Amino acid sequence: MSKMDYELPADNDQIKKTSPHTRKAPYHYGWDWGPSFATCGIWQNVEVIAYDFFTINDVHVDQKEVHPHNAKIEINVDITSKVELEADLLIIEPKSKINISKSVNLKKGKNSFHRSIDIINPELWWPNGHGGQDMYEFEIHLKMDDCKDSKKVRIGLRDFKVQIEEDEYGNSFAFIVNGKPIFSKGANWIPGDSFTTRMTKDNYKTLLQNAVNANMNTVRVWGGGIYESEYFYDLCDELGLIVWQDFMFACSLYPEMMIFRKC
Repeated sequence: MSKMDYELPADNDQIKKTSPHTRKAPYHYGWDWGPSFATCGIWQNVEVIAYDFFTINDVHVDQKEVHPHNAKIEINVDITSKVELEADLLIIEPKSKINISKSVNLKKGKNSFHRSIDIINPELWWPNGHGGQDMYEFEIHLKMDDCKDSKKVRIGLRDFKVQIEEDEYGNSFAFIVNGKPIFSKGANWIPGDSFTTRMTKDNYKTLLQNAVNANMNTVRVWGGGIYESEYFYDLCDELGLIVWQDFMFACSLYPEMMIFRKC
């Protein structure tokens, strides 16, 4: 907008100009569908993570290529170690009978390890109404003598593309899942309660199951709410719901400085 010589906020706005840049869920200040309750305080779990030698920070499964007869994936493991040492890294996935053991040398500080894996004849994940929601659970174990750490990650194997092509109306916009065009049917997901901490797992399950019962296959996480919990996204996987994820920058003016973008 600034490149087109528009002044923001506009000169005809005579009210006192204040900053809307607090990093808090905008809906807490009220919306056309909800009241204004600007809560404050700690609302998520606080953890102190202690370890003697090493800890697994994160496990990410990158789906490189997924086809009906073969899936190529890459397991990415991020580890922090207090000292240089040698440990055993174990990758297990029961359904595909994956059992990989590897000796790894950890340096002091942050470490990253990657392992490419082929899964033959994978059981694919499909959106609700188009097939099953088969899931794979990867277990990552790191061990040195009596010192050990582990993490699990559960995913559905699928090929997902957004197809944008010229057509008689202009440009198409379609989800292609496992090579099949999917007619997206869904709704806007806003936070389920004005007071975020009152949302329980049962509340999430009821609301998302209602979406499935209404033959939806997509939910769009609206950008004026919150980034939902891992439980929410895991439940969407289990129920066959595609998640269209907004960044939390809806319906307001936000700084354009690079330092803000990187926060």
